[in-house]
Amino acid sequence: MLKIKDIPKVERPRERLLQKGANALSKTDLLAILLGSGIKGTNVQTLAKTIITKFNQDFLEVNIDDLLKIKGIGQAKALQIYSAIALIKRFYQEKNSTDLIINNVQNVLTLAFDIRDKKKEHLICLHLDSRNALIKKETLSIGLLDKSLIHPREIFSSALENKAANIILIHNHPSGDPTPSKQDEKIAKKISQAGQIMGIALLDFVIIAKQGHNSFYQALKHDKALDYVADGFQMGLFDHFEEESNYTDKPKFTFIDLFAGIGGFHLAASNLGGQCVFASEFDENARKTYEANFLKHNKDLFYSGNFAGDITEVDEKTIPDFDFLFAGFPCQPFSKGGYRKGFEDTRGTLFFEVARIIKEHNPNYILLENVQNLVTHDDGRYTH
Repeated sequence: MLKIKDIPKVERPRERLLQKGANALSKTDLLAILLGSGIKGTNVQTLAKTIITKFNQDFLEVNIDDLLKIKGIGQAKALQIYSAIALIKRFYQEKNSTDLIINNVQNVLTLAFDIRDKKKEHLICLHLDSRNALIKKETLSIGLLDKSLIHPREIFSSALENKAANIILIHNHPSGDPTPSKQDEKIAKKISQAGQIMGIALLDFVIIAKQGHNSFYQALKHDKALDYVADGFQMGLFDHFEEESNYTDKPKFTFIDLFAGIGGFHLAASNLGGQCVFASEFDENARKTYEANFLKHNKDLFYSGNFAGDITEVDEKTIPDFDFLFAGFPCQPFSKGGYRKGFEDTRGTLFFEVARIIKEHNPNYILLENVQNLVTHDDGRYTH
């Protein structure tokens, strides 16, 4: 049996890779470079060929146990190969996740290969947008052999954070049997019901195991009349408190919502027939909530770029014309309960951001929400 050092340099995998590039090498050669060395009685190229021949097209699906069954492959080399495969898949998924449309259970199984043979129960969530394009694949829970406990609030708080319109849950059975347990059925039903309240649909609950898979898709579809084919519908927070909405194609008036928080002014004005044409909010968590509340009713606001973060960076001339100005700018600088630094506090200077917008647009109505002490601060010089 020839050793690598006995092979002419020009024929060795490493030297050929350096001289001709990866495309000039076979899969066996590439794996030989990854392995680095052979075992007693078998050079690295022969060992690599044995592995490639055994698994062939299933090479990317091998697990550590599969590799350990090959004579001469110990734990170190098995981990070396498995880690390389996992790394490649991870990069591939992250690169292609935004364009990966999930429209059937086979798409789900493709993303579930990594937990099929796990010795512990895993719960994976696929966060999808309204087109059922994958936003993120996330491990929510790793449990014991006999249970994987997670509350719906953890599932949906993560879904909200990722701005998901739909979710699919994947759960492995270490026993190898994909048959749903009574607990699986109860969990699927509980999460589905919670999803209906949250406005985030549970499209499927898939169990995967060595002996196959089981999908709750038909049962969930029967309950909710949903499909893997996305309907593009997503509810907002306030939808559950309003039987009807007064949003109209032709608004009675237009308004801007400055320092908007989660949208109290917006909700009230919209229910009176108004349409928001510009809004600003600096806090990231408040911005997420604001968008979740109003995206369904006012896509133009968000898609046009008129939902600003830092108002100090906005050119007032770029703000669309409006009838009403609503602003709940920070009150801490003027509050009697605070330090009362007023305009010496950076937050207090946001008053002047409102003033420059008013000066540019001269709206019909202005509604400012703050504390009483704002009016009398510095003898009223700034508000009179």
